[in-house]
Amino acid sequence: MASACDLVLQVIMIRRKFGPAQALLAGGTDHQGGGKGPICVLLHGFGADPYDLAPLASTLSLPNEVRWVFPEAPLPLESGFHSGRAWWMIDLGHLQTMLANHRGAELAQEVPNGLHEARAYLSQVLEAIEHDLHGHHSLLILGGFSQGAILSCDLAFCLDRRLSALIVLSGTIVAENEWEQGIARRMNLPIFQSHGDSDPILPFEGGVRLHQKMEQKHLKTTWCPFEGGHIIGPAVIIELKAFLEKMLSSSVQ
Repeated sequence: MASACDLVLQVIMIRRKFGPAQALLAGGTDHQGGGKGPICVLLHGFGADPYDLAPLASTLSLPNEVRWVFPEAPLPLESGFHSGRAWWMIDLGHLQTMLANHRGAELAQEVPNGLHEARAYLSQVLEAIEHDLHGHHSLLILGGFSQGAILSCDLAFCLDRRLSALIVLSGTIVAENEWEQGIARRMNLPIFQSHGDSDPILPFEGGVRLHQKMEQKHLKTTWCPFEGGHIIGPAVIIELKAFLEKMLSSSVQ
């Protein structure tokens, strides 16, 4: 999978374990996750690692008290000279065949093998983050890119856990029947969703299907389609920054 964003890491990061997961941690009053500020947890995509999204902690230029956590997926991938991680294994051959035959609607119904285990793993990680960062009364923002975005949606729509916002960067819909009722329960959750109109990995149509599903249930979505592929481009950075600034400012009024 391609890198999510072509950005340079410009913020102090420390490695720390939260429950079962290693993670990168930044921000807070001491630059090590201290204080009582909002917590933003961002999940990398298939074949990447926490460093892929870590530059967003500086690029989005949010207040210093925001705490950033970038967990590492549990499953190792080895591909030639590159090593990355996965939240669950993907049958790339099956995925490519389904997409080549325009069977995206069927893909949306499928429950990927390992998705439920990944959901339970992420739930443990979030519990540990809230406990270790004393964040039970802080805003908790969850999101991710690609496979990380899908898992963020899955947890938000399948578990009744406290969330302040959801960020879906180049994600798609899976396990549609399992998500259906949970989507309806998230009417008051601010959601940011972006997708490139020429995405060769998770086609634009899948992002649109997810967006329409949320719109039908009257969720509070900010939809950011853009010209481009499977990336977090400049237009997305601008819109995501505005979304988060608005959410953070409204939370203190």
